[in-house]
Parts: sequence; C-alpha cells; structure tokens
Amino acid sequence: MPKLLKPTVDKDVYQKIRANKDKQAANYNKGAKDLPELQKGDMVRFIPPGSLTKEAVKARVDQQVGMRSYEVTTEDGAQYRCNRKHLRKTKEDDILIKS
Repeated sequence: MPKLLKPTVDKDVYQKIRANKDKQAANYNKGAKDLPELQKGDMVRFIPPGSLTKEAVKARVDQQVGMRSYEVTTEDGAQYRCNRKHLRKTKEDDILIKS
C-alpha cells in the first residue's frame, strides 16, 4: 500500500510540453502573413488613441521609424507614431496638412 502513495514522475515531460507548444504554434500561425511595408507619402487610415467616436481618420506616412512602426500626420496636422497593424493603406487622394 505505501508503494501506491509515492508520486511517480513521467520521463521526458519537458520535451512533451515543448512539442505540444510547438504544434499549437504551428497551427496558430498557419494562415499568418506579413503586412507589406508602407512607403513615405502613402495614404492610410487609423483610429487615433483615445478617440471617443472610434472613427478612422485619414493620414499620410511621414517615415518608417522601426521595423513595424511609422510616423503619420493627419489632416488636422496631428502627428502620431503607429504600429503597422493599426494602419490601413487606402487609395484615397493626398491630404492637405494644415500648418
């Protein structure tokens, strides 16, 4: 009876957990793709942080700051730094920036 009370430890537990995580990651990333880079002057739309209406505003890309980060200027002259996943490229005409 005391033999049944002793805990048993499975072998290769870490490897099994790692293999399961890798399998889950592969399934999750199956349909993933990288977004194309934006060029200076491209027109985009995004929802500004803190916006109460959650309405997308038109902006122009000023420059790429990091791997996935861009500086953009909106129609009213406000400047933002946004991650690429928040920016949606549009085919709209260029905007006039108020100085």
